[in-house]
Amino acid sequence: MHLLRPLDSADLPLLLPFGEDPGVWRGLGLAAAPDEAAWRSRLASPSGDVFHRFGIFSEGGLSAFGELQCNMRARARHCAWLFLGGRQHGHAEILLRNMLSFSDLWLGAARLECSLDAEDPLGPLLLAQGFVRETLKPGHRDGPRRDVAIYSRLRPGWTPDAPTSPPPFPAADSRMIPHIRPIRPSDATEMAAGMADERVAWGTLQLPSACGDYWRTRLEKPSGSMFVAEVNGQVAGTAGFHPYPAPSAHAAGLGMSVHAPWQGRGVAGPLMETVIATAKAQGLQRIDLEVYSDNERAIRLYRRFGFVKEGTKRYDVWRFGGHASSDVMGLQLA
Repeated sequence: MHLLRPLDSADLPLLLPFGEDPGVWRGLGLAAAPDEAAWRSRLASPSGDVFHRFGIFSEGGLSAFGELQCNMRARARHCAWLFLGGRQHGHAEILLRNMLSFSDLWLGAARLECSLDAEDPLGPLLLAQGFVRETLKPGHRDGPRRDVAIYSRLRPGWTPDAPTSPPPFPAADSRMIPHIRPIRPSDATEMAAGMADERVAWGTLQLPSACGDYWRTRLEKPSGSMFVAEVNGQVAGTAGFHPYPAPSAHAAGLGMSVHAPWQGRGVAGPLMETVIATAKAQGLQRIDLEVYSDNERAIRLYRRFGFVKEGTKRYDVWRFGGHASSDVMGLQLA
């Protein structure tokens, strides 16, 4: 007999021994077996709104753990992440089926995404429940170094809105040689003005409504290394990278944008050179990024710097009136 129910802080005594199994904590994308503080931190946001946690209990205690986390980014709220760990394969399968039913009936998530070690035995279980293996990130996790597979499932019967045509981009003008420097909080106003142009927001995950205060808050406590390209004293573009937490601390995610008047004028190349050189100097071994599958200009740029396509995430973002897909690209630095 087994019991399936939501989890809360009262289950901590059962979660501790459950999490000691390497197959469990690796399945949950952790660097090591979670201690009491780690479990308390995970349970600090209780199940029932953004997070939805379930467990299967048997006579031996907790045998499977699952979590659905709603994506709160404004342009990706049709998506949710799935985390799954189990001591018993059969119980993990039962839990997965119940979580998928819960998501379809109550969350309405159009896209579910799950990241696992490429060789995790839970991978075939996901495939059997309608997931597709979209992406393979080589060497993305440490301890030991291992590849990561990204799986996704689109809700049965869901039809994405067709991607719309991009806004008209400016014709390429004379090329410029920008000055590259670290970003400053005082750049917030120019950042907001640049992102307010839909031709810029179209290629990013940002919204044209982001104001100077929004950017100032982000720039006062940056989570990584960020740079601006200046032309004639004006911010023409930005780029940066943000290291991932363990077990992927040797890798970072890259983001970039070029303001509309400077697109196609040689601003992006020097930004990329600076970002890659800085990442190498900091000892990072891998950089990856996500770029819209139809953003051909950006894809050409990334290929020129050695990035390789690792897969495509289907309909993962709402953009300019339709659902867009993103290519995942990676660059090995060492």
